Amino acid sequence: FTALSIEEQVKLLRPAYVYVKNGRLDALRVSTRPDAVTRSAINLLKRFKVTTVELGVQSMNPRVLKLSGRGHTANDSIRAVSLLKEASIKVGLQIMPGLPGDTLSTVIATAKEVAKLTPDFVRIYPTLVIRSTPLEALYKRGEYRAWTMDDMVTACAQILSIFEKAAIPVIRLGLQPTDELAAAIVAGPFHPAFRDLVEKSLKNLKAAT
Repeated sequence: FTALSIEEQVKLLRPAYVYVKNGRLDALRVSTRPDAVTRSAINLLKRFKVTTVELGVQSMNPRVLKLSGRGHTANDSIRAVSLLKEASIKVGLQIMPGLPGDTLSTVIATAKEVAKLTPDFVRIYPTLVIRSTPLEALYKRGEYRAWTMDDMVTACAQILSIFEKAAIPVIRLGLQPTDELAAAIVAGPFHPAFRDLVEKSLKNLKAAT
């Protein structure tokens, strides 16, 4: 959101802010890129009573971020979280296990680094190959292999455990199923009840330890 022009941001925030002023909304929330968070951007958000910002962190691994063409670094994410917390804005972080270059170890390391940032909540979106995207091109050329359902469930169970131990709520685990999404998926571990699969796996993991 904060990567948009200031004029566009104001155009979108102003009508929403009216509902906050008249008590019909409690607060506003936006999502943005870690490298698009600055003090001036934050000041504009606070002016319109935005109280929560979600960041598309996706990974904290430099190689994974580069291979995925994210255009930001792990340091950008760390800095953005720091600036938002300094401004007393709630922070949500989104991660995407299974990106190009990801392994179980890089995914677990990302979760641990994200937990150290102590966000107010986290969303976990397993990587899917979506039609007409650069990732689909990599997949078709054999340069990217989609994770299996079993591997992703196992990884996400360990990730969920990390956030539970850190008392960080995971408010979304898996993509919301829609007809549009289902039609666009080329490959990858998609399940309409993905969270249930992960929580069952975590339960089994705890029972075995």
